[in-house]
Amino acid sequence: MAPDIGAYRQALAGAGISVPDLPAPESSYTVDRYIPAAYAMANIDTMVFAMPLRGNLGVRYEHTLQVVKGNVTAPRTGSYTNVTTKIGDYAARQDYQNVLPSLNLVLEPTAKLQLRFAAAKVLVRPILDANTSMAQTTSSVANTFPAGTNTVTVDLGQAGLKPLTADQIDLGAEWYYGAASALSVNGFYKWVKNGTFSSLVCPASFRGTALNRASSGDCVDGSGNIYNVTQTSNDPRIIRIRGVEVSWNQSLDPILPVDGFGFMANYTRVIPTRVAIGTGFTVRNLSKDTVNVTPYWENRHFSLRLSANYRSSYVQNGADSFFATEGHTVGGRTQFDLSAGYTPNETLSFAAGIINLNNSREQAYYNNNPAIWQETSFYGRSFYLSVSSRF
Repeated sequence: MAPDIGAYRQALAGAGISVPDLPAPESSYTVDRYIPAAYAMANIDTMVFAMPLRGNLGVRYEHTLQVVKGNVTAPRTGSYTNVTTKIGDYAARQDYQNVLPSLNLVLEPTAKLQLRFAAAKVLVRPILDANTSMAQTTSSVANTFPAGTNTVTVDLGQAGLKPLTADQIDLGAEWYYGAASALSVNGFYKWVKNGTFSSLVCPASFRGTALNRASSGDCVDGSGNIYNVTQTSNDPRIIRIRGVEVSWNQSLDPILPVDGFGFMANYTRVIPTRVAIGTGFTVRNLSKDTVNVTPYWENRHFSLRLSANYRSSYVQNGADSFFATEGHTVGGRTQFDLSAGYTPNETLSFAAGIINLNNSREQAYYNNNPAIWQETSFYGRSFYLSVSSRF
């Protein structure tokens, strides 16, 4: 359902209310990136102690030149002080280079057993979108107490953030012990650097105004105005993430008198380095435990699946929820999804399903304390029906 903006404006005009169309200069910016790169890869296909070994070895070199241009803003005077006004321009330039090696190996001790090893260095550049505060922005709201003071909200901007990098290794084993049946175990370890985090800071001064930390903990100037200054930074520390994943695919054809039944199951355990909110990078929206179980029945023409998906509680920050600046934990939940398919021939197929069959909802609490509720999110059930054809 989408609102009728035209009808909304007409109703306001009928009531004598005029809503101005004001620009948001802090959200207008350009990003120019020039990324020359070179890479090389060699395939591996040999024998080790009479066992086949295959894979590849590669390396990629990237040189990134980035320029971000935008508007510097300040609180608007007069009316409509909840939006900002442009007071200048800025340009943030970055020049960095990365060497990204990778190695992938598969060893086959037997026809049914495979051992896998992978190692690589990867990078993720800062996400620059409408939710990213690129420029330094400032807004001001009058306080009811103390009277005659304001709360000045400042975001120092994120145009100079460096890319996140990670060194990672994976080691796993896959056992294909029967038709449509397999068991696999995979462990992984990641060393993450330059992850980003936001924190409230109190600089010595802002735009020529001296600031200090009051006994109340607020950042204030000499007139008692409160400054909420947010700084987004790269965390130079190494954040370690380790975990294990177990997967099981099992066909029940050898057991049941009717063919086509089976199930798929997956369990993942992830253990990241935890840091206090606002003191360093932490991987948000990451559950320690996730479990997925999907029983199914399928044949040449029909398929039916019921998936049960569980994830344990996870932490969010200010980029995900308003409450996250005060500690925000989303509780664990289980969701069921049902899907069905019909393929009468090789060119036509039908699919239908219900997502969130059990109408599961999210409950969020303060610092994982169920006694202190913060937020409830309702997603409801989603239904879909599709037809596809190949020619």
